[in-house]
Amino acid sequence: MTVSFAVPTGHPEAASRYRRTPAEKADAVLAWARPDRAVFAAGACHVLAYRFVERMPEAGFGLVHLRPKDVEVAYHVFSTNGTIAFDFNGFSDDAALRTVNSNAMLADDPAWRAQFDVIDDDLETFCRLNGCRPPSLYPGDIVARADRYIERLLADDR
Repeated sequence: MTVSFAVPTGHPEAASRYRRTPAEKADAVLAWARPDRAVFAAGACHVLAYRFVERMPEAGFGLVHLRPKDVEVAYHVFSTNGTIAFDFNGFSDDAALRTVNSNAMLADDPAWRAQFDVIDDDLETFCRLNGCRPPSLYPGDIVARADRYIERLLADDR
C-alpha cells in the first residue's frame, strides 16, 4: 500500500523554542508535566519520531538526527520521506524544518553547524549512544502519550 501526503505549506517552529529548563532537565516529573507540544519538541522528540515510523511503515519515512556537526549529542530527531517531515509540528516541508532548526541554533551560537544523520539504530540503541532518555525512564507511559499526540496531529491534518 502506498501512502501519499500533500506538501505542507505552514511554517514549522524550531524545537529549541521549547527547550527544557535546567530544573526540567534534572527532574523527569517536572519535564513530564509540560504540554505535549513541549515534551515532543524537546525531551521526547526521538520517541515521537520512532513511534511515527513504527505506526506508518508503508509511508516510507525514515529517521533523521539533527545534531551539532562533529559533536555526539542529540539536538532534535524527526522523521522524513525526503520531502515531508514529521515531528512535534505535525507535517512540515523537510527543507523548511531543517532550516528553521539550523537557523534557531545559529542565532544562539554563530559557530554552530548542523549535521543531519540518518538513524539506522533501534530506539534503545539510539538512546544509549546519544544520551537520550529511553522510554522506560520516563515517569509515565511516553509511548502511549506519543501515540495520542500522533493521533491528534493526524486528525488536524485531515
